[in-house]
Amino acid sequence: MKTWNLGNTTVRNPERIAAGLRVLKRFEGQRFDETVQVAFYEALRSEGILSGDMQPSGQAISGRKWAAAANQMGFAVALKSRPPVVITEAGNRLLLGEPLATEAWLRQLLKVELPPPLETSRLGQYEGFSIHPFAFMLRVTLALQVSTPVQN
Repeated sequence: MKTWNLGNTTVRNPERIAAGLRVLKRFEGQRFDETVQVAFYEALRSEGILSGDMQPSGQAISGRKWAAAANQMGFAVALKSRPPVVITEAGNRLLLGEPLATEAWLRQLLKVELPPPLETSRLGQYEGFSIHPFAFMLRVTLALQVSTPVQN
């Protein structure tokens, strides 16, 4: 059985995505190579977003995982293969705080598609299948609400 994660299990909390994105913005315009990935990891630690020490061999990987959460939600483009780091319009709205952050989250959740169209290595596994999970769950919830009588 195949599974997907929305964002990733490293970040887990949407408030942490915003905090990490704020740090990633410092690297905007730079190529997201291993040096920048390590610097991003170190900046996350110095801001208290990450705690504990990681072996040097895992620091770049941790930086990539944190960037992946922002990438997957469409808040940033920080990929080794697509320089430079860019914070998207949605990401900049998220950084502005409420009420724009709530709107940014809603708009991005509506766009999430599985399998992710940018992850071309996974597309062949699911040929002919595509779903927008947030929109699907909204439709299911609405259908259940309409078909279920309200109990007093």
